[in-house]
Amino acid sequence: MHYIDSHIHIGDYNKVKSLLKTSPLRKKYRLYSSLNAEAMKFQETYISQCDYVFGIPIVLKEISTFDANKYLLEFSSFKKNVIPVYFVGSDTSFYEAQKSMILKEHFIHHDWKDVKNRFDSYEYLDQQDGYLLLHSLASIRVEYVQFLRMNFPNMNIIIAHMGRNGENHFSYMHNILTTFKDDEHIYFDTSTISDIAQLQYGINLIGCDRILWGSDFPYDCRAYSPFYFYGNLYRLDLLSSELEKILYKNALRIALKRSS
Repeated sequence: MHYIDSHIHIGDYNKVKSLLKTSPLRKKYRLYSSLNAEAMKFQETYISQCDYVFGIPIVLKEISTFDANKYLLEFSSFKKNVIPVYFVGSDTSFYEAQKSMILKEHFIHHDWKDVKNRFDSYEYLDQQDGYLLLHSLASIRVEYVQFLRMNFPNMNIIIAHMGRNGENHFSYMHNILTTFKDDEHIYFDTSTISDIAQLQYGINLIGCDRILWGSDFPYDCRAYSPFYFYGNLYRLDLLSSELEKILYKNALRIALKRSS
């Protein structure tokens, strides 16, 4: 079966390894301890095992959105199967030049209180019927997504990690899934969802047409193969046609839209 990893991170190994040892933010943000720098040595090997990947910059506070986007641009220019997903925050002319259809927003760089500073990026995606990959841990995150949907009605939103929080509380995930289960502009990805019951619940509620498979490599990475990350999907009660949608067809539809 073909597969597209819709959520992997790309960055410079030496820089990341140094930051993970020296950053004063290691205790403040869990993502510092969950990032496996050594896995980054296998970055290109992992990518080569996928038909396509949506490549996202490594998320660390010390790496600016500008530098992260620059590194991703240089890296992806040599990899035909990497679809770059740049951070929100660059001048929209950069996105236009790259024909970007997907942008990434993460709470560590993008505070919901500064949302107006990102309106140009949202308007760009809105005009393109593009996609915003969103990871927000704000307490008003449901209201935040509703705000984006109201003001940018043509912009699609991919909610990372099925909307879970760091402790994988079911109620936290349940809230956002049920709120947007009927909104055809809202997608979810499966990255880091290891609880099979939660995964099955999300798929039963949303269906298979708006769920993308993703690994979050190299965060919480215990293996360097996509076979490890999508193993849980094969333990669910899914038809082969449903698996094909989640593992490949849904993300391919987005990828083809980018190049059209």
